[in-house]
Amino acid sequence: YTEYQVGTGAGVSLKDFLVYLQNTMMPGSSSIFEFGAIEQRDNEIMFSVANNKNLKAMGWKPNFDYKKGIEELLKRL
Repeated sequence: YTEYQVGTGAGVSLKDFLVYLQNTMMPGSSSIFEFGAIEQRDNEIMFSVANNKNLKAMGWKPNFDYKKGIEELLKRL
């Protein structure tokens, strides 16, 4: 069995992702998030990026980054 991780291979922080999502869905709104309000737990995963080398070996490549992905998703909702 072979694992295939789908992703761009580039990391983005959860904060950056959520801020971009909010700004795209509700332009001009103030933040609804309280980053840092809850202390991080022990052993919390702080960084994770898809390793897409197995897909790339078959000729696959990502079509766009997370920002374009959010925009395309919202067009279809």
